[in-house]
Amino acid sequence: MAQKEVHISLNAKNQPVQKVLELIKRESNYRLIIPNQFYNPDSLVTITYQYQKSSRIIKKLFNGKAQTKIVGNRIIVLPKYHSNKPDSSDHSYLEVSGIVIDQKSRETLREATIYQIEKSKITLTDKAGGFVLPGTRNKKHLLLYIARQMYSDTIIQIDPKNRENLVIPLQHKETPYFADENLMFDSPIEQLMPKFVSKKILKKQITIAKNLQNVNEKKIAQISFLPFLSTNGHKNGITENNFSLNIIGGFNGSISGIEIGGGANLTYRNTSGLQAAGLFNWVNRGVSGLQMAGGFNNTYGDFQGMQLGGIFNYNREQLHGFQLAGIGNIVRSDITGMQMSSAYNHGCRTVKGIQLAGIFNSTIHTLKGLQLGMVNYAGNNKGFQLGLLNISDSTSGVSIGLFNYSKTGYRSFALSANEIFPVNVAFRSGSTHFYTLFKFSIGKPEKTYLSMGTGMGTQITFRKSWIASIDATANMLHEDGTKDWGDLLWYRLGIDGGHQISEKFTLAAGPAVNLLQVRKTSMNGIQDATLLNLKPINEKEIDPFLIQLWIGGQIELQYRF
Repeated sequence: MAQKEVHISLNAKNQPVQKVLELIKRESNYRLIIPNQFYNPDSLVTITYQYQKSSRIIKKLFNGKAQTKIVGNRIIVLPKYHSNKPDSSDHSYLEVSGIVIDQKSRETLREATIYQIEKSKITLTDKAGGFVLPGTRNKKHLLLYIARQMYSDTIIQIDPKNRENLVIPLQHKETPYFADENLMFDSPIEQLMPKFVSKKILKKQITIAKNLQNVNEKKIAQISFLPFLSTNGHKNGITENNFSLNIIGGFNGSISGIEIGGGANLTYRNTSGLQAAGLFNWVNRGVSGLQMAGGFNNTYGDFQGMQLGGIFNYNREQLHGFQLAGIGNIVRSDITGMQMSSAYNHGCRTVKGIQLAGIFNSTIHTLKGLQLGMVNYAGNNKGFQLGLLNISDSTSGVSIGLFNYSKTGYRSFALSANEIFPVNVAFRSGSTHFYTLFKFSIGKPEKTYLSMGTGMGTQITFRKSWIASIDATANMLHEDGTKDWGDLLWYRLGIDGGHQISEKFTLAAGPAVNLLQVRKTSMNGIQDATLLNLKPINEKEIDPFLIQLWIGGQIELQYRF
């Protein structure tokens, strides 16, 4: 894979050129490849640079008379020519031909790439392993880079007098695993395309891009009508463009700047800057910047920046930034930032940030941020969930909703009696440090009354079997058979202490502060409040309500499961 060039610092005074080259090699960890008879190794030079590109220092070392090209971990140094025009009388314009073979089996290798380093000419071996490379003017310094998937690449220097019938062996890589899966399998771009496109129309461009992972050509701009009709020709998959305009669609190596596509943008490596497409963007590796598409965005490496998709966004690796989609967002790795969509957001690993969806949020591994949606799911909730339904496998965070469920969290049923209702049934779920509860009560002081409510609470355990809990609930009371549920509202704050009498059962009791809110315009409400005989310690009218405050208590038997 093409890498960013290493920057180094160098200070040499009256030193031989050869020694300076050794210093560059040591500081940069690059291998230097320089053709024979190119320079005098004993000539003395003085050169000082602070944090500069290795290739720039080499060019200055040779007073601008050299050109450099980086291929993987190698810097190729070649003489700089001022004219590239052919001379019909110069017989050095000869084709280079030969075959590429497996070093061990001696069998010929098809679809190996031959790359002439100085002039960037490219060809592929045919079915018989043979190749013919277009002619070149260079008389003394002809370097070829040969690469093929699952084989170790090599660089050879060709004698101008012996350019024909070359036999080039490549060593097979024994290791079955590669850092870049594109070396072994079809890339995501190939998986996207119909086979007749990836295997026929774009076959040469994709094969060259897969073979020349270590080569990165640079161009200021390119224009494509279709992915296989580009001003970069067959080199579009290894070319980094500062500006790319794709009328219908385009296929490029990398983008460092701006890419605009009427239909689709296909990038084999990385994108840095702005990428905008009418239909979709598809990037094999990472993106840094802004990515926009009327349909969808697909990125198979890390994403840093903002991703806007009319339908959905997909990232296979980490997201550091913001995703906004019309329907959904999917990140297969960690998220540090924010996801927003009308329907769903999905993160496979750790989410440190916000997931905001109209329907569903999902974090498969660990939530360390906020989920806000109708339904929220987190494998391990260490953050905050807010929705109608919140689900987690384990939780040490907070879930607020109509119903909260944690597979390894806190769940209990409880049967209790208090000063109003002799029968109360409560269900608690969540975690012990924060849970929600639902409560149903029935009683008959003079008439049959019902109460339904919800609330939240917390519980601590000390000395292994003793517990203390605080519950806050809001309840609606009414006479059985009436239609008005809002005439009497009952708010209760209870503090209980208890003892675990067995592994599953706990007996608890404690006082509670109660507040009854009665609508003054409701005669039924006033009558019911009187019949309940609450004996308030304080009573106050706040139009349009009558407020009563009293102290009560309860005793409760809890069953934890």
